[in-house]
Amino acid sequence: VPNGVTFEPIHVGQQAYANRYFDDFELTIRRREENTVTRFDARYHALAQNDSISLVLEGEVVDRKFATTTGLGPVSFQHIAPRAGTYQGYLSLESDDLNADNRHYFTYEVTARPSLLVVAADRDAFFLQSAFELAERSRFDFTRGQRITGAALFRHDVVFVANAERLTQQQGTALRSFAERGGSVVVSFGDATTPAGFGLEQLGIGQLTEVVRTGVSETRSAVIGQVETQHPIFSVLAGSSVLLRPSFRTYARVLPATGTAVLGSYDSGDPFLIEKRIGQGTILVYTSSFGTSWTDLALHELFVPLVYQIATYATALGERLRQFSVGDPVPLSGASGSTWDVSAPGGAVYKVTMDTTGTGFFRETGGPGHHVAVLGEDTYPFSVNTDARESVLAARGEAETYAAIAGGRSDLATTPQEAAISSEESEQELKLWRIAILAVLGLFALETLLSHRSRAPKA
Repeated sequence: VPNGVTFEPIHVGQQAYANRYFDDFELTIRRREENTVTRFDARYHALAQNDSISLVLEGEVVDRKFATTTGLGPVSFQHIAPRAGTYQGYLSLESDDLNADNRHYFTYEVTARPSLLVVAADRDAFFLQSAFELAERSRFDFTRGQRITGAALFRHDVVFVANAERLTQQQGTALRSFAERGGSVVVSFGDATTPAGFGLEQLGIGQLTEVVRTGVSETRSAVIGQVETQHPIFSVLAGSSVLLRPSFRTYARVLPATGTAVLGSYDSGDPFLIEKRIGQGTILVYTSSFGTSWTDLALHELFVPLVYQIATYATALGERLRQFSVGDPVPLSGASGSTWDVSAPGGAVYKVTMDTTGTGFFRETGGPGHHVAVLGEDTYPFSVNTDARESVLAARGEAETYAAIAGGRSDLATTPQEAAISSEESEQELKLWRIAILAVLGLFALETLLSHRSRAPKA
């Protein structure tokens, strides 16, 4: 509302509109032994008890439940994926006068167990393997290797390089290429590490300057002093005293390179965990050891959740966002000048060409439904839904409408009533100004007339 304009809301209808819709939705994928279980949790708005709610996958109704209450209520479905791959489907409510929000569309991907390769000295490998194989069927497929080559890395999602003496140029090139293609690398140190010429610079993460032995240079061992609580690795551990319990007798002092992020530090201020995003993947450097030669971390309750968080974060980096709302731009990437073909509901096909930076946006998300973007052999399915806030059809009151439209204006009243009073006051002030102006003009005319009479020649 521009300055100088008075806004006055007028209620023009009394009808209350009934509407079925989904108010919230969450999709969770869990691995149970050999099976992958997908859980769908939603909150519906029903018009009557026993309103039908269906789970539809790949065009088939796989389960149906019924609303237990009128209005908002929870519903949950579970589905065991029979294969790895991408799934599209939706939750569906019974029809009503507004069907655009009677379905909530979703797209998700079921993958094989993430594969971890550990190239490490015996002691470090033992504790890592023990952590990742606590159960008979772990969330991760653990493999121990001896070589760091491109051929050895490409079959895995995450590579741990623990307690290596140094990185040769060939190994550094292989690890960097692996990360650029979407893999994740975790580097740590130990007694075998040679600080001089270790080769950390090849990974773009920084420089290993020296090995710090806290029992010699400090009065006590180092502890974790600070972590980035918003980072996925530490988000579930933040605020817990368990972070303070392990002690670090020795660690490698690393000077981070430009473009890196220090995710955690010791109480001495030296980095504890450093990240460098590169290409489609990442490189993480943990500056102590995964064995017991430099620290007692492997003996503490922090060890298992920490390495699981690192591995979970590292394997989730390549996952694409697949849920969008109507009107959201969908980011796409590819070689400069390449073009994605995006199929929308109804059969329309749109083309999105990548700019000089290799990025582009699909902006034709004008309606809900499933979409599929294709570039060569790369296929990217995603889903678009209406914003749940648009499904609430209750009429706004005059005061709420006024606050929403005119609330940002400093020169307007805060309520319609005050606006009406202000409008009346303004009208009264305007009338007074008119009277005052007319009075001034009258006085001016009278003064002019008297002046002319005083100057008239005498007979």
